[in-house]
Amino acid sequence: MKRIKLIRGLCLFLPPLIAQKLRSHLISKKSKQEIKGEFRRKAFFGGNFIGNFNDFHSFRFYIHGYFEWRNVVLAYKIQKLKAGDIIEVGANVGTETVSLVKITGSNQLHAFEPVKENFSYLKAIKKINDYTNLMLYQNLVSDVSGIAFFKQPDPFNSGSGHITSVENKGTLKYQVVTLDEILSSINSCSLIMMDVEGFELNVLRGSRGLISRFKPYFIIEVNPLFLKERANINVSSLYKEIWEMGYECFYIEKWRIEKVEINEFQDKSNKNWLCIPIEDLKYKRQLSQTIKYNALNPFINFRIF
Repeated sequence: MKRIKLIRGLCLFLPPLIAQKLRSHLISKKSKQEIKGEFRRKAFFGGNFIGNFNDFHSFRFYIHGYFEWRNVVLAYKIQKLKAGDIIEVGANVGTETVSLVKITGSNQLHAFEPVKENFSYLKAIKKINDYTNLMLYQNLVSDVSGIAFFKQPDPFNSGSGHITSVENKGTLKYQVVTLDEILSSINSCSLIMMDVEGFELNVLRGSRGLISRFKPYFIIEVNPLFLKERANINVSSLYKEIWEMGYECFYIEKWRIEKVEINEFQDKSNKNWLCIPIEDLKYKRQLSQTIKYNALNPFINFRIF
């Protein structure tokens, strides 16, 4: 444990690109498994995170104070350009939630997470930080409301659960909602962020009313294999429907955002996309630069560019 703390201390003063490489080089899978129990860690935006060393996402957060830092700094920039409520679907254990709720300012963060164990960490984060603008929903989200089976996540990977059509060992029933029905009364929306293991298009289809009213940005995880096997959708269909909604899609790359050329698409097993409303493409350069500047930012004193 002393060695892990030392590595965490070193990473604190390094920009994320270097810190993440250092962590992966110095911390073995075996050493991760030797550490047990829960911890509290300050997020790079300043809120307190509660996590468990056994979980892949939480362990990385313990080292760095963030997990998907690019998604969070993009959300920060988007909120500066177009303030409004943020919707997070598939909030998991809150590695992004703890920062997103601070980004919303006087607006609200609506976080959806079905898994009981994960949801308990979201509730703990809300309680210890007194986040009155964090709205929590223990539901699955899709394009049709009702009931669905959900395969429970691996104990060491809290984000690996997904909707399934088959009921068997390891699945539970959950209430399914659409964003249009459960958030029909909100007055603004700047961003919909989701990581739903292949069902991203289903979530968007159930959000057409919100999308039409507010034209929020999207940050979505795109995994071609999960799209095909779990939702029977290919990447071209996903891209086409998002385009028809009035958006241009960009890969979230190491240093920048880069336009998705669907005709030249190469199978990327797991890639985050930023989808920008056509009328907001004038902000593309600013959004790309926020990744570039923060890739070299050690996030000391919670300073974000």
